[in-house]
Amino acid sequence: MDTDVITSIELSKELLSQAQSADDTLLSAKLHNLLGKANKKNNNINESLHHYSQSSVYYSKLNDANNQIKASINYIKILLDEKRYDELASSIETLLPTTLVYGDEFFIAQVLLTKGDSFYDQKKYIDANAQYSSALKYLVDEDESVQKKLGETYKKLAQSYKRLKNREQTAYFYTKALGIYTNLGDLKLMARTLNTLAEAQRYLDNLVLALDYSTRALEIHKKIDDPVGLAKALLGAGIIYRHINLYEKSLEHVNKAYLYYKKVNNVLGIAKTSNQMGLLYTRLKQFDQAELFYQITIDLPEGMVEEKTLATALREMAVINYESGDLDSAMKFAQKAYVTYKAENLKSYISITSRIIANIYRAHGDKNKAIEYYKESLSVARVTGNKLYEIKSLTALAAILIGIDTNEAIILLKRSLALSTQLDDKLHMLYAIRLS
Repeated sequence: MDTDVITSIELSKELLSQAQSADDTLLSAKLHNLLGKANKKNNNINESLHHYSQSSVYYSKLNDANNQIKASINYIKILLDEKRYDELASSIETLLPTTLVYGDEFFIAQVLLTKGDSFYDQKKYIDANAQYSSALKYLVDEDESVQKKLGETYKKLAQSYKRLKNREQTAYFYTKALGIYTNLGDLKLMARTLNTLAEAQRYLDNLVLALDYSTRALEIHKKIDDPVGLAKALLGAGIIYRHINLYEKSLEHVNKAYLYYKKVNNVLGIAKTSNQMGLLYTRLKQFDQAELFYQITIDLPEGMVEEKTLATALREMAVINYESGDLDSAMKFAQKAYVTYKAENLKSYISITSRIIANIYRAHGDKNKAIEYYKESLSVARVTGNKLYEIKSLTALAAILIGIDTNEAIILLKRSLALSTQLDDKLHMLYAIRLS
């Protein structure tokens, strides 16, 4: 099996033929299971499924529910890996009652988690959470393997809530996972969970707590060999430092992550860290350096960079070119980012990019197109519920409408002032007052 899987399959088939001829049900069950494992290793997916299914049938004949369920769990895990969701749902409906009757809590949890993973992969996060939550009550044994699965389940719940943009629940379940991994003394999982927990707290704007978690993650990484986790932790720490305006400290951390990703040619990592370097150099007003790093992201192989990451580089390049007066280049970059955000339905970013495009049209002297995009930016900002984006769109639209539709401009400025007051955003309050 470990050294020559083809020979393993051939020998197992020969033995299986003999076992079936001798009507040896137990040996047939074992050999079907072995063939399921060997064929999966050799990427013969349908053959693997067939043999795991037959193994389950043979164990059922022997009233060996334990091994029957084990074979069936292997079967449904392959269906999950292959994204054969309809077959998976049907198989789980058959398997779950058998597992519940048998009563092994770890088996029940595994079936429920597989069902949850199926929903998660299909972006049905609420349904996934229902299955993950149901699995929790079966993961109560103090055995290490069960506790690891419990920590993994908490992490799945956190990731699912992250997709639902429920920041509080994301942080809550990452904290639960950290508690499990700390009890187990698993330094690698502790470090990685601390990093994701730091990110969750950053999204909640708990920056001091986020930095504490991030620092603890980096301290653990000094003791273990986990370069991938270390790079993620360095990037995470760098982002937090940027949020608290410690740009040099942020550059130091992000650059270390960038150099690692470049060394191992991790395209996704290069793109993410290049964008962060670009953002940092923009904050430091070193625009030539910022352009250099954004261009690195843009020049990466097509199809290998996440669309959102690429669009961010394009959007920021648009801003830099707009500020430098190169309006044609700015429009080219902005339109590419806009099309990507539209395709991905990333509403917050659509609002930002629409406003950038409007600014460029305004600088070109095309007020009608500028008004069109400012209105889109405002409309989308309202849909997202992001009050700051709404304020920025309101004031920009009001500014261009003065002298065209002054009454409408006044209405928009009053709304902007009200929202700015609500957020205690003095800069935008003053801007709205000045325009009024």
